[in-house]
Amino acid sequence: MKFRDSVASAHMDLLGNDPSDGRGEWVVTDEQPSAGYMHSGYPIVTHLDVANPNKINDDCFLLSRDHILNVHNGKGSWGMFHELGHNFQDYAWTWDGTIEVTCNVFTLHAMYVICNIRPWDHLWVGDQFEDASTYLREGAKYDTWCDSPGIALLVYEQLAGDFGWTAYKSVFRTYNKLPEDKRPSTQQKKDNIWIQTFSSVVKKNLSRVFEFWGWPIQQYAIEELNKFPPYLPADVTTSEFAKDRATKILKKYQDNSSGARPTQKPPQKDNAYCPSTVQNEEYNAKNSSSCSVSYVD
Repeated sequence: MKFRDSVASAHMDLLGNDPSDGRGEWVVTDEQPSAGYMHSGYPIVTHLDVANPNKINDDCFLLSRDHILNVHNGKGSWGMFHELGHNFQDYAWTWDGTIEVTCNVFTLHAMYVICNIRPWDHLWVGDQFEDASTYLREGAKYDTWCDSPGIALLVYEQLAGDFGWTAYKSVFRTYNKLPEDKRPSTQQKKDNIWIQTFSSVVKKNLSRVFEFWGWPIQQYAIEELNKFPPYLPADVTTSEFAKDRATKILKKYQDNSSGARPTQKPPQKDNAYCPSTVQNEEYNAKNSSSCSVSYVD
């Protein structure tokens, strides 16, 4: 039980608070869950097989440490981490098209800190590469992105790979401090404020990153982010999945007002998908638990 509780603790550490309002994160097994095999909520509900002690050596047994780690196939307990992640979502940074996506930011974080599986090494993430490559080469339509949770997760994973989980912690804590009247309520505001907030935390203009993935970015957000150096990662997405698309975006912004070009990190030889497997020491030293962002409605 303590090991299972460590997953909820990892989620809380990432978010910066306990969204359960004292109820705790608990699981009930049922012969007939109201939705699918497993669903989120208070409690999380799943089928009876996960509580069957006769299946202690099977991957499904909930109270098995090996099940949570999923030592047999190296995938971790994706379903449990995922449903628990739903309980930690905030609708200020979750909108239609990301409901089955932002919960997996917590899944990937738990995979890393509990199961020692780096996000860019996870088998489920790797399974999305072919579809992501097709999506990017066919023009990266935002409606398609919103309908494709596997593809959509990759930009969130990319941010974790480039800037680390410390950046996510700062972003979430920034949202936690927003007064009610500053919390975005429409999809357009939510996705643009997400770009602004993450950019402000890492001190990089990430509009190029999200444009690469097909996000619509409002002019006010673009202007707000011009104070930061532009950034586009150098990894398998920009060098292999859609090199022409990345080149087009780089060329589009090469003559910006500051004279700077979007920065790219040199690809890592050991892992092309994650351009940075080691956190920048200067960034870690200077990074605080929150940031200041100017929002324009």
